Formats: sequence, structure tokens, C-alpha cells
Amino acid sequence: MNFETFVPGSGVHLVALLTCIVIPIVVALSGKGMEGMFRKIIAGACLVTWIATLLYSFHPERFEWDFSLPLHFCNLANLIGAVAVLSPRRIPKSILYFWGFTLCPWAFLTPSLEEGPAHLWFWIFWLYHLCIPLSLFWTVIREHYRPSWADLKTILILTWAFTLVLALLDHFTGWNYGFVGPGMPLQKSPLDALGPYPIRVLWMLLIGSALFILALLPWLLPQKIRKKS
Repeated sequence: MNFETFVPGSGVHLVALLTCIVIPIVVALSGKGMEGMFRKIIAGACLVTWIATLLYSFHPERFEWDFSLPLHFCNLANLIGAVAVLSPRRIPKSILYFWGFTLCPWAFLTPSLEEGPAHLWFWIFWLYHLCIPLSLFWTVIREHYRPSWADLKTILILTWAFTLVLALLDHFTGWNYGFVGPGMPLQKSPLDALGPYPIRVLWMLLIGSALFILALLPWLLPQKIRKKS
């Protein structure tokens, strides 16, 4: 088994995926009666791993303008997860839900990662990504968050606006934050099938919007059944 480099689809990748699924589900199902403590632990984990990512990336020997800034969707989802579990406000929970179930999974399935378990960045990468489903499953399972059409509309506007800002930033700097710039992820990903830059950015927005709608649909049928009852 190779511990120096990360190989998508390898045993190491599978273990990391299972960990990022099993732990959040177990935590969400185990938190009954201790919601206050679990919220603080989850929020703290989100913040600690976000800061660890920042400190690692901002180290003078590793800092790169096109890599180190916390501008990827998963970077923001990590922080939003902390707010979502601590705050009763609906917007952070909605962002976490739609991003967590549609955009962030690609970071787990096709991670832009080259370092294996022998390197510190491997562990930081997976720990801060683990915190996204940790806060997401808690919000859905324990806090019973359920999205609505109004939430979908709000998140579509926010996501399109943020994506366009990133696209402009990437275009004028040559960076690739949010993967909406001229570059490509380190590993093979579905972006390879979306055509050349910049047309693939439009496809990303359209496909992402369609996935948001699909993420809402499972909750619409139960609502109709309850209304008829």
C-alpha cells in the first residue's frame, strides 16, 4: 500500500470515505439529550480544522496565492457548518444542506489531493472535510432541518453570485478557486467532461442548480402527503 501519494479509488481512499460517512451518522444518532454539548464539539471541530488548514497553507514555505487562500466551496462550508449547528438562523443551514449534499461530495469522490497518509496535509485535508458531513448530518438528523422552495431560491442566488465572483477573480489572476478558473483539479474529475474553459463554468452552474433542485425534491412529497392527511 502506497502511503506517500494519494491514489483515487485506492484502499486508503475507501477508508477515508467510509470514515467521513460513518462517524457523522454515529455522532448525529448518539447526540440525543446532549445536544448542547454536541453542538459545541462539532462547531469547535469545524473551527479548529479550518484554522489548521489555514496555518498549514499560510506557512511561508508552502504559501501560494493560487492555492492557500480559503476560497474553495469546502473551505467556506467548513465555517458555515460551525455557524449552522450553533445558530437558529435558516440561511447557514440551507447553504450547508445544498452545498453539503451536491457540491462538496465531489471533494470526497475526486479529491484534489496528491499527498498520502505519510504526509501531514493528507490528515488535515480529510479532517476538515470530515467536519462538513459532521455538521450536515447533525443539522438534518438531529435538528430536523428540511429545505423549502424559498431556501432553494435563496441558495441559488447566493451560489451563483459567489461563483461569478470567484470566476472573475480566477479569470484575471489565472487562479482556480472553486475550480471555475482556467486550471483543472490535480486528479481526474467530472470537470474533464464539461469541455474547455470558460464554457465549462456555465455548465457547472447549470448542473449545480439542477442538483440543488434534486436535493430539494425528496422533501416535497412528504409535505404533500401531510397536507392531504
